[in-house]
Amino acid sequence: SSGNMEPHSHNQAENEVDRALVERDTQIKDLCGHMEKLALEKESLQQELKSLKNKVGEMNEQLGMLMETIQAKDEVIMKLSQQSDNEGSQSAECNSPNATKEQQEFNILK
Repeated sequence: SSGNMEPHSHNQAENEVDRALVERDTQIKDLCGHMEKLALEKESLQQELKSLKNKVGEMNEQLGMLMETIQAKDEVIMKLSQQSDNEGSQSAECNSPNATKEQQEFNILK
């Protein structure tokens, strides 16, 4: 087209600007929608993270209790095996009151 603005080319330029503005508005709306979606997703992930942290905390507590139980059982087993060693060397019977008490403790822990 020539250097001087004819009415036709002026209208065409306006139409292109209008189209560009509409396209930009659409893009802005799309981005806003996308950002809202991401914000919701972030919130949901934060909730999930919080819940998982709580679960890990509970599991750590359970683990601690199980470790204590195992340690207690180990101690009873050690006592019992020491006693049976001693009684074996003394050829004493396993029905001594002390051994019976230990055996009961051991059975409770089972």
